[in-house]
Amino acid sequence: MLFTGLRNSLYLAVLGMAMLVPISLIAGVIAGLTEGRWPDWLISIGALLTTSLPEFVSGILLIIVFAWWLKILPGNSLPGSEDGNPLAQPDKLILPAATLALSQVGYVARITRVSVAKVMKSAYIRTAVLKGLPRHVVVFRHGLRNALLAPVTVITTQLGWMIGGLIVIEWLFNYPGLGRLFYGAAYFNDIPLLEASALFGVVVAVASQLAADIMYGLLNPLIRHGQT
Repeated sequence: MLFTGLRNSLYLAVLGMAMLVPISLIAGVIAGLTEGRWPDWLISIGALLTTSLPEFVSGILLIIVFAWWLKILPGNSLPGSEDGNPLAQPDKLILPAATLALSQVGYVARITRVSVAKVMKSAYIRTAVLKGLPRHVVVFRHGLRNALLAPVTVITTQLGWMIGGLIVIEWLFNYPGLGRLFYGAAYFNDIPLLEASALFGVVVAVASQLAADIMYGLLNPLIRHGQT
């Protein structure tokens, strides 16, 4: 039961990450490069709204718009195949994955925005500009590599929550993942399943933290060579 729930939550987390990463990084980079101007204000306000919106509210709004009004996506994500594999009906994964991405996109975008704005004010960026390098070279070759350290680390650490902490989203969309399994164990007072689910969630969280440390070491040569 645990491995089936983990498999289903992993599908949902991967699709949510595929939506979250490009949108949040692009929005954060644009906001950081246009600090103090209207794109920055627009993206910052949107990020603040999505961050403050609870998952059950954004999920219900997506169901109302795409399942009730437009009728282009199913509002129920319970797999209809005999083996219970969500990949048999991938359209049922879109709304819960979009809700998952929407709950994190503002936070990651704000982290990216702050990191990009800080890097673009650093001394080596000013040196590159004074050397006459084109702006796209300064931004992509010298700026983004260091600016993306913080958001990449944040995204990696959020992976544990995206897999094991999806109780609200999986319950709302009736999705058979690890979070819904945890909720069912707590609701029906199934102590052995509750303990096993909690232990499994802790293992996933620790593994995601370890992956974040490894990723940060790969991206930062100072960490990789033991310097401070």
